[in-house]
Amino acid sequence: MSTKITVLIADDHTILRRGLASLLSLSENIEVVGEAGDGRTAVAMALELEPDVVLMDLSMPVLNGLEATGQLKRDAPGIKVLILSAHDNDEYVAQVVRSGANGYVLKNTSPDELNQAIRAVHSGQAFFSPSLGDRRQAFYQHPHCRHPHEQHHEEAESPRRRKSRHLRNQERHCYSPSLIICHFH
Repeated sequence: MSTKITVLIADDHTILRRGLASLLSLSENIEVVGEAGDGRTAVAMALELEPDVVLMDLSMPVLNGLEATGQLKRDAPGIKVLILSAHDNDEYVAQVVRSGANGYVLKNTSPDELNQAIRAVHSGQAFFSPSLGDRRQAFYQHPHCRHPHEQHHEEAESPRRRKSRHLRNQERHCYSPSLIICHFH
């Protein structure tokens, strides 16, 4: 029997958290280990429970989802963060990419797509809702949207190393007609 993917749900709407927990409990390979109603609680619970994936809303009180994601990526980089949001616009997607989140799923997604997204980010891939399409790729190619750790290394990088990194970055993108997945090495 395979190990279940542990998930922490962070959303300020109780009914949505409970509904997601019920929905995810139907999946054989996912176990919800906690629920948080604000970003600060989500960070504290994630550091304590060490889930595989945090399903994080963007708009929450006390600490928003972007700030909470940034803290988690700094303090517990092994925890994957999948943003779940109703916002389908370029600025939010760009902010999510800059925060270091592993994916972005719209709240109008199907249960199957949500399960697929959780499995993808758990396995080290980035997942973005299909409706975001090519916009996601454009953000990853923009120099200001790269992960902050990648920018620090670039400053002292030789031209040969920079070209090698650039080629690796180009190779890490895979596309299918139904979804966008980005493979990270």
